[in-house]
Amino acid sequence: MEWLNLYSLKIIIFNCYLIKYFSQVLLKTTVGDIDLELWSKEAPKACRNFIQLCLEGYYNGTIFHRVVKGFIVQGGDPTGTGTGGESIYGEPFKDEFHSRIRFNRRGLLAMANAGRNDNGSQFFFTLGATPELHNKHTIFGKVSGETIFNMIKLQEALVDQDERPLYPQKIVKTEVLFNPFPDIEPRGILKEAESNEEKKKIKDKSGVNPCYSDASTLTSQQNYQPYVQTVDSQIISLCLCLYADTARLLDVHYHNKAEVMYPCEARDLPVVEMPFKM
Repeated sequence: MEWLNLYSLKIIIFNCYLIKYFSQVLLKTTVGDIDLELWSKEAPKACRNFIQLCLEGYYNGTIFHRVVKGFIVQGGDPTGTGTGGESIYGEPFKDEFHSRIRFNRRGLLAMANAGRNDNGSQFFFTLGATPELHNKHTIFGKVSGETIFNMIKLQEALVDQDERPLYPQKIVKTEVLFNPFPDIEPRGILKEAESNEEKKKIKDKSGVNPCYSDASTLTSQQNYQPYVQTVDSQIISLCLCLYADTARLLDVHYHNKAEVMYPCEARDLPVVEMPFKM
């Protein structure tokens, strides 16, 4: 029984490790799905950067812009030139080298860079052992399962003298299947939240329902200024009258005639030349 308890304890510890560090991303490409296992314990910055960019759809529609047969396949540049891309940190982040991880096989996932500590969004897959890249590029994952054969198809592309594919393959979509960073907030969601918060600050100080408002309410500066350009008050009055009549005919918010405040009668308005065609 003692060995059984020890075995159960090992399983629990292993499961806790998976929950904390295991991460998985699926790349849907024009050559098929590529399943990625990320090593967030060994390279936390690179993994966080990659996962957040995937959550934001940053890589969607990007091409594999560099193919060196038997060596690497490179992508992750939204410009497709090999000179673009940025990290989630607002600046290039530092390399993360690990003594236990080496460029000794195909299917490894690593950060592309233009020099030391110059990591952005670009990455590459190895197509074989590449020991010359050790301690120059951060390895942060691998291609897992049989999807490695889809990745290998990428090297079949015809390339020009600059190692650029003539008909480049694309990343259609990215899906994060397991995320060990629960605090990640995609920048698109943050911007939307900030925009909604800004809108809340612009309040309707009069606190009225436009259905029961008069022309003076709609034409007050505090109500229309943040949203529209200045419009002649007579035009707004006429439009409001037409709106109120239509609401009455359609029985919209018309439970009690006394509740509806007509700002004016259309016949009492002066004749105004409309600046637009109706």
